[in-house]
Amino acid sequence: METALNALADKYPPLAAKLERQPGEREARWCHLLSGEPQILPAQACEVIDVGLTGRVAALEAEVSALKAMVLALEQRLNG
Repeated sequence: METALNALADKYPPLAAKLERQPGEREARWCHLLSGEPQILPAQACEVIDVGLTGRVAALEAEVSALKAMVLALEQRLNG
């Protein structure tokens, strides 16, 4: 497999590229270049995105809980 990928990388223009090995991965990864250079996010950027998503999910969960309480209060007023 490595030989075939190296052959694709050695063509002009190159059709594949070997990426740097990332922390926590056993080996380096390869990417295709059929649609241009890949946009690679550094590992730290991925963590920042994840933290932002976690905060947003927590805020949405809190909002859903508040809305459930409002619906319950309205049901009690209508039925009570």
